[in-house]
Amino acid sequence: MAASEIDDDVIRRIRNQVPDNDAVFGANNDEYMFSDDDITDFYSDATELFPGSSTAAGILRAAAYANLAIATSEAIISKNIRTQDLQTNGATIATAVTARAQVLFDQADKVDAQSDSYFFTIVDYPLGTERPELTEYYETF
Repeated sequence: MAASEIDDDVIRRIRNQVPDNDAVFGANNDEYMFSDDDITDFYSDATELFPGSSTAAGILRAAAYANLAIATSEAIISKNIRTQDLQTNGATIATAVTARAQVLFDQADKVDAQSDSYFFTIVDYPLGTERPELTEYYETF
């Protein structure tokens, strides 16, 4: 499945991992944190950087990329702010979200390893091989 052709189920599954399930952003509270195009871009990155990965691994990696985007935003925007009755620490939040992204990357690697364990490749020798295997080959002119 090409990343530009991902269906709503894949987008929903990526949103579940972020989490970005509820449209609570925007003036009318009808926007998600990430648009469908953003989610599609994360999935494209995941599938292009890891060709041959399963859809499940691509979903996990796309969610990890979304979490990294959130962590970067938190670190840049929130910083470490203290007022009279409010304190925020963007670095701590970013560290926690980055750790979640790493868990998703690790899960994706496990999914790929499990799916690869069921396949094997038979390497056929080229036709016309006239010498035994592991013998030296001298070309005569």
